[in-house]
Amino acid sequence: MELNKNFVYLDMIKKFSFKGKTYQLDPKFMDESMPIMSLEGQYEQFQYLIKTQDWVTLENRIINQLKWGGLIEITKTNKDE
Repeated sequence: MELNKNFVYLDMIKKFSFKGKTYQLDPKFMDESMPIMSLEGQYEQFQYLIKTQDWVTLENRIINQLKWGGLIEITKTNKDE
């Protein structure tokens, strides 16, 4: 499926929460030609880290993808204000 990078497909929105914040994977930074770098592949990796409680790796990936692209922080809790 050819993706239009300027259009967000609603069925492709992938979100997860960690430490009271919600993050969304940014489809503009994904490479659908490589399964590990696809939106679904990245989402599965985040879900695996949460399932296995690998909090250090999860936090490192969040920090890096917020800095370099691929992840968007969409909510904060009142505790963060």
